[in-house]
Amino acid sequence: MAAQFRPIPLAAASPAEGRDAIVRVTPGGAMRDTLFTFASGGSLRLAGQTPEIRLYAPEPAWAIGAGGRLYQGVNSEYRIGVYATGGRLERMITKPFTRKAVAEADRRTMLDYLMRAWREAGATPAVLERLKGVVTFGDYLPAYAALQAGPDGTLWVQQLQAASTMSAEERRTYNPLEDAGGRGWDVFDREGRLLGVVTMPTRFAPRVFRGDRIYGVWRDDLDVSHVMRVLIERR
Repeated sequence: MAAQFRPIPLAAASPAEGRDAIVRVTPGGAMRDTLFTFASGGSLRLAGQTPEIRLYAPEPAWAIGAGGRLYQGVNSEYRIGVYATGGRLERMITKPFTRKAVAEADRRTMLDYLMRAWREAGATPAVLERLKGVVTFGDYLPAYAALQAGPDGTLWVQQLQAASTMSAEERRTYNPLEDAGGRGWDVFDREGRLLGVVTMPTRFAPRVFRGDRIYGVWRDDLDVSHVMRVLIERR
């Protein structure tokens, strides 16, 4: 079985701090050569022994395509680098993008989610109050939610779904790990040209592309996860 490229915190491979790396690993998990390094995100930091959580801080995003081709960018701008094996920049994929300010509904929804998660984990009211004090917010929403490498060298970029655009009921059960991305995906060809927008099924998160089929996780109205396969119809 061939080795694969996977993202790994650089601290796991060296004493350096503040950077992440994508390295080649064997099927058994042993690390080999490093494909690419980049600055870590700003959402979680340590000030001494106290964590600082800054939501909507710029975060790196990446996807690995066939042959070790790498797509990498920072979600504060719609600018994604395409790198060949070895880290050589081939091109930049860009799209006009207007930055949108984080709304009060976005902040409130994210904080409600964290408080709910911490409460379910057993945090006491006193601990919840202290945790609430370490949370701050960035000024702008991300330019996109996620990257996926698709068939034939395509890049799929998931559009953002801001909490402030959701209904009150949707915000009450909001989970940023699953709900931050919208149904629309911008699809770029191998040369970086925008082919169009593909709309995924509601509550479906793609995980793996195999030819014209997408395998992913679909969550029903009870939030139960199911494996789903979606067919890409070419026209």
